[in-house]
Amino acid sequence: MPRRYYSIDRPVAPKTILRLVVIDACDLVCGREPRDFRCTERMNEQSSAKTRQSQYKWIEQTLSAGKPAGVEQMWTIVMGHWGVYSFAGNADTPELIDMLDPLLKKYKVHAYFNGHDHSMQHVRKVDTDGSVRNYFISGAGGYRIHKLQPNARANPDLVHAALTHGFMSVHMTRTHFRVELVDDASEILYTTDVRYE
Repeated sequence: MPRRYYSIDRPVAPKTILRLVVIDACDLVCGREPRDFRCTERMNEQSSAKTRQSQYKWIEQTLSAGKPAGVEQMWTIVMGHWGVYSFAGNADTPELIDMLDPLLKKYKVHAYFNGHDHSMQHVRKVDTDGSVRNYFISGAGGYRIHKLQPNARANPDLVHAALTHGFMSVHMTRTHFRVELVDDASEILYTTDVRYE
């Protein structure tokens, strides 16, 4: 990891790249007064209003940056440890809903990936203007699996949840990327395609 937050561009297909924006979501949540029980003391010591402000400025600059010369299509994916939305374990993160999510919407980020909650989930938010944001939670690597919140499956924003150990596989092309939720026996539990728009 080169820094606490950074971005990298990777080729996907001719004239198509992935811009992966890796954020320090702990910095965006921790370091507030009164101290947050969700954060370790070290997280609180390393985070402050100043570090949050600097990171949000960088996130906006990075998301607003145009495509490099010669690139026709650019996938934009943001990744952080804490989730914006979740129907298991730690649930939604109000700090990220208030500050990060509007940036994801404004700059038409294709997906947000996170861990933190010990489950695998696909959450899709559809706004009144028809815009769609996808959130993928992949935190089922080995620790005790979190339970879903009561009535979670009745919420239309929860597209799928797998409450088992496993991982997510992502395959990206020029026109779409495919996310597969795979359990610890290598069984594919769920597949979805996100189309480039």
